[in-house]
Amino acid sequence: MGIMKKLNRYTSFSVSITQDSGLKALRIEYAHVASQKRRMAAQWEYDSSMASDLFSMALLKSGAETLPQPKWHPGFLALAIDPLFAPALLTVGTLEYQHGFVKEAMELPSVPMMMRHRLL
Repeated sequence: MGIMKKLNRYTSFSVSITQDSGLKALRIEYAHVASQKRRMAAQWEYDSSMASDLFSMALLKSGAETLPQPKWHPGFLALAIDPLFAPALLTVGTLEYQHGFVKEAMELPSVPMMMRHRLL
């Protein structure tokens, strides 16, 4: 995360999607939405997350000492909205791999199918 402070502790997406009520609610809310609308919502969330990160870096460079901590890691919300949204799969898969969740990173594309039974 470069200049930005790291989130306290990394929890794998596959764990977060089953334990975090906000992520579960998003998954359930968008499960029956048309794929085009789901992708548009995921794209919006993904772009918003990236814009927030860029804005936070600009604030740090301008002298801000503290920044609000995001609740979820980049890509988590977008992937909860659309489990097949490629940019979020890449971002979250990379984070999983970097934090030592190699198996989870490699199985990430299959998580939506496994989780569907538990969430719906």
